[in-house]
Amino acid sequence: SHRFSEVWDLIEKDYGFWLGLQPFAGVAKSIDFKVSAYVTARPIPSEITMEWLDRNGFPKAPVTTVGYGGSKVDILDRLNISLFVDDHGENFNEIRAGGQTECLLFSRPWNREYEAGDLRIKSLAEVKAYARRTK
Repeated sequence: SHRFSEVWDLIEKDYGFWLGLQPFAGVAKSIDFKVSAYVTARPIPSEITMEWLDRNGFPKAPVTTVGYGGSKVDILDRLNISLFVDDHGENFNEIRAGGQTECLLFSRPWNREYEAGDLRIKSLAEVKAYARRTK
């Protein structure tokens, strides 16, 4: 664990590492709804995340970074975001409990133990269908 934190300290500050991450196949192309904002806990400047999104074909929208352990609730409320998608179970629970924003949990191996019912989606193509169902 001590070794991990040493390696992590290097990776965290290596913007080339973050810019080189590959997106999940087909994710950017499956976005068929308006993206108003990206709110992330990545430990890097918003400009790096914005460049990564741009390079990988994601819709353009402002990026707000809360950093590790930072809460997304106040930012989502301030931006008046009605529907948000997160892949982190703790963020999903906090957003659902804490603000005005509805949250969908993007299903990933690291969030399987979180109970999300019909708020769990396997593809971003399901976002539009969810929004239609709840109008």
